[in-house]
Amino acid sequence: NTFESVHRRKDGTTFPVEVTVNYLKYGGREFSCSFARDITARKANDEAQRRANLIVENSPAVLFRWRAAEGWPVEVVSRNVTQFGYTAEELLSGTVPYSSLLYHEDLERVVAELEEYVRRGNDHFQQEYRIVTKDGEIRWIDDRTVVERDSAGRVTHYQGIVLDISDRKRIEQQLRFTQFAIDKTIDQAFWMTEDSHLFYVNDAACRALGYTRQELEQMSIPDIDPIITAELFAKLWHNIRQNGSATFESLHRAKNGRIYPVEIRGNYVIFDGKEYNCAFATDITGRKRAEEALRESEQKFRV
Repeated sequence: NTFESVHRRKDGTTFPVEVTVNYLKYGGREFSCSFARDITARKANDEAQRRANLIVENSPAVLFRWRAAEGWPVEVVSRNVTQFGYTAEELLSGTVPYSSLLYHEDLERVVAELEEYVRRGNDHFQQEYRIVTKDGEIRWIDDRTVVERDSAGRVTHYQGIVLDISDRKRIEQQLRFTQFAIDKTIDQAFWMTEDSHLFYVNDAACRALGYTRQELEQMSIPDIDPIITAELFAKLWHNIRQNGSATFESLHRAKNGRIYPVEIRGNYVIFDGKEYNCAFATDITGRKRAEEALRESEQKFRV
C-alpha cells in the first residue's frame, strides 16, 4: 500500500513523505516493511503547478495544444475554454477538433497562413481570426502559436494561447465607420492632443491645406494657423475642456502660402483614457466676402 503522510524531525519541523508499506512473513512472524520518500520538492512543484493552473483558469487566455493532423485534434486545453461554450472533456475526447471551432470563412486563410509560416521555418507567429462558440456566437480571437517539431524537424504539434478580442474588433469597426464618415465630410477635421500635435486629419483638410496626411500628422496647430500660438492654444484647450466645446474664428495657412478665414468648432473628447480635441474647420472665405460687400453696400446707402 502507498500513501502520503508527514514525518516530524527531532527539532520538531515536519516534511511530507510518500510511504510504501509491504507485508512480510519471516521466521513465522509477521512484519511491516515501510519505505518513506521525502517529497518536499515534488510538493513544491505541485503547488507551483496548482497556482499556475489557477492563474490560467481565471484569466481570459485559453491554452491549447493540438496535433499536426487532420482537423487538429486537441490534446491539451485549459478548463477556461468554457467561455466558448465547450468543456475541456468535449475537446479532449476528439469529438470536437480545433479546426471545427474556426469560422468557415476564415478556415482556408488560417490554414494557408499556418502552412506558409511552417514552410518558412517560422515557429512562433500570431494570427487573428473568428471562431464559433457552441451556441453559434461568432468571436474574434488573437492566437499566439508555437510550433513543436521532432528530432527530424517534422511538425508534430501546435501550442496556442488564444485570447478573445471581440470587444477590440467592435471598437475598431466603429472607429472605421467614424473615420469614413469624417473623411467624407466637407468640413476640415483635425484630431489633436493637449500639446496641439495633430495625429489625424481628414481628406478635406488635406485638400484645403495642400499637404499630405503624413505631412500634417507631423505638424502642430501653430504650423497651419498664424493666429493660434502655443499660449493661445493652451487657453482654448482649457476653455473647450471646461465647456465641452467652443466655436471661434481664425485663419489657416495653406502649403502654398494662401491664408484664408475659417470657423472652428472644437470638441472635447476622451478616447481610450486619453484626452483629445476634435475640431472641425469651415472655410468662410465666401461668407467674409459677402459680409464685406454688405458693409460696403450699407455705407453707400448711408451716403
